[in-house]
Amino acid sequence: MFIRLAAAAAVLFSSAVAQDVDALEQGEQQSDLSAAAALAASTLEEAAASTSLPYFNDDVSEPINVVCPFKGEVGYEPGEVTCGFIEVPENRSDPDSRTIRLLFAKMHAKAGLEPEEGDESADKGADEDEEPLTERPDPIAYLTGGPGAPVTYYVNRFLDHDLLKTRDIYILQQRGIEESGAFCPFYGTIRPELSTATNTLESELEQAGRLRACLEAAKARGVDISAYNTVENAHDVRALRRALGFETWNVWGISYGSHLGQMLTQVDPEGIRALVIDAIVPNDLNDLMRFSKWLAEDFEKLFARCDETNNPHCDGLQGRFEAALDLPWLRVEAADEEVSPSGEFYLPPTLPGFLAFSMMYEQDKHPAMPAVMDGLLDAVEAGDGSVFAGVGNVFAGGGDQGMSSAVRCNDGYNQAAADVLPLDLEEYPAVAKAVSSLEGTRALAQACIDAGAAPRDRADYQFIETDIPTLIVNGTWDPITPAPLAEYIAPGFSRGRLILVPYAGHGPTRSMSECSGEVLTNFYDDPDQDLNALDASCFEEGVGAPEFVAYKTTNLPLKASSLWAKDERKPLILAGVSAGLSAIILALSLVIIPLGFFARLGSLGKSSQLANGDGATRLLALVTAIAGTLGLGLFGVGGAGALEIAEESLIVGLASPAMYGSWSLTVAALLGAVLLVRTILVRIGQPVRMGTFLGFLMIGGSAIALFVTAMCWGLGPF
Repeated sequence: MFIRLAAAAAVLFSSAVAQDVDALEQGEQQSDLSAAAALAASTLEEAAASTSLPYFNDDVSEPINVVCPFKGEVGYEPGEVTCGFIEVPENRSDPDSRTIRLLFAKMHAKAGLEPEEGDESADKGADEDEEPLTERPDPIAYLTGGPGAPVTYYVNRFLDHDLLKTRDIYILQQRGIEESGAFCPFYGTIRPELSTATNTLESELEQAGRLRACLEAAKARGVDISAYNTVENAHDVRALRRALGFETWNVWGISYGSHLGQMLTQVDPEGIRALVIDAIVPNDLNDLMRFSKWLAEDFEKLFARCDETNNPHCDGLQGRFEAALDLPWLRVEAADEEVSPSGEFYLPPTLPGFLAFSMMYEQDKHPAMPAVMDGLLDAVEAGDGSVFAGVGNVFAGGGDQGMSSAVRCNDGYNQAAADVLPLDLEEYPAVAKAVSSLEGTRALAQACIDAGAAPRDRADYQFIETDIPTLIVNGTWDPITPAPLAEYIAPGFSRGRLILVPYAGHGPTRSMSECSGEVLTNFYDDPDQDLNALDASCFEEGVGAPEFVAYKTTNLPLKASSLWAKDERKPLILAGVSAGLSAIILALSLVIIPLGFFARLGSLGKSSQLANGDGATRLLALVTAIAGTLGLGLFGVGGAGALEIAEESLIVGLASPAMYGSWSLTVAALLGAVLLVRTILVRIGQPVRMGTFLGFLMIGGSAIALFVTAMCWGLGPF
């Protein structure tokens, strides 16, 4: 019920978050809502687009302003982001359908914001030493990913995106999500006693049971689950455009948003001025759900890059990963029986690969992938599930997957996964058997049918052919929506251009802000230009092959989280006290010893000196303190480096130069031992001030204590 995504590969695939943001000119909306309503009324008779079902009910409401529900969670100033609601029919093919309320957010173009009082450098959003920015009148509608990703994530992610400099960006929160009518908020936590899967098949059957229970319960409460699909989502986007009074706008969609963008070309072609789609999900789902194929090819890329480097984590990594695919699921004693009433849960041996897979989404995280796989494979190969006890609570919530489940059912994602698995089992048997089963994927597809959410008529899900000006972008290291899918759909866009971004992950138009801001702004400024002449060199140059980073791998984070989850705090407290006091003593020594030296220089001949050899002892104490403090500093640098590369990489250790920190602590401990012996021998031979004597003993003892603590917690050099 937490890392079940590792077994339910199709579920993981289609719930991938593809970060995006919609845009609309809210200035016009706020200046004259009545005009927007008039335009909406005048267009009620418009055809709802060439879909297979008649759309009798296509009303458009006026937008209602609302305080953004994520206020306080996202750091924006008043006026930078505003929110509202629109009401739409839940099922437009049903004349008697109830209405549902959808949240939208507007991110205001920086060029249109008034500079803060007294800020003379601010000139309509321009950066210092740059020409003033000019606000464009045509906004961007961003189509969110998932399906099922809430709007808060996108607002937070795009506050600093370069596209926001000159154009407003609107984000419509998809129906069935949080404030837009969530209908399965307890999807991952209801009836936890039933989460007992010990292998891939059992996990898929659990997923099927949860999906069926969610949708059936929603139906019983009056939710029309057949209305949660990409066709209706596209009509919702169209409804927002009409409600706000825009005749056309620019559209930008990533991942599932690319699917929604393609559907929008059928539902609202007259409303799209220009289209950018990234991280491509083909409208007809062709080859999309061949998850095992794409996963196998992801690791082929990783291991091929490993062969080109001297990274120590790459040694034998491919063989270890392939061997782990055949290991049984790892039993873990649960830390919280409220979450796992059985007192245990099981983790798939594919966990190291799936964490690396998730990191492949963001190219900034690529340098840590071999280290993460190496560290987690150590834990899995050891067969000791105790270090994973804290993991259960982290993933216990599972999130609200109701809308996502309904879309995967109605759009046919789950059915497609079951249909293509036999081919994957034939071509990629090792990976396919590890992440999916025929019985399990078929059970997920059947659960959709049983719950009344069978795949819709495929007439709406055909290969897209359109003459709308379009940029089709895809990273070549995108793990979940790989480049071949973009190449597949490109011929259908007669006025389109395909741009593949070398080594980029999932959604380079999102992650490569500066490049995206330049290229997309130039495209949206003149969609009718010769797209082959559009300068997209920053995308075509890519992000460069990843340079893998060496980590000091350790099970310390897993071990610590396990103890914390089990409420076994004593070892953590003892380690913290030991390391903390030792660090303080060594750090103070770096100040006190030099100060003492200069103080004695100023008092030569006025005070008795310590015994012969004391100067050497002081020097030894200083070097010991330097070595110990340096080791801690290198650990700190390694922790900061790991955090900067990928926060999740901290689960396996610290980035370079943490290994040198381990050796520095080792040297400090050896010096500390010598210091203890020398201090005692000097004390025996001749008088030494008691403060000095105790100080030297504390320095030596602290250096040794730090080393012992590091060794006990997997931070030693051996």
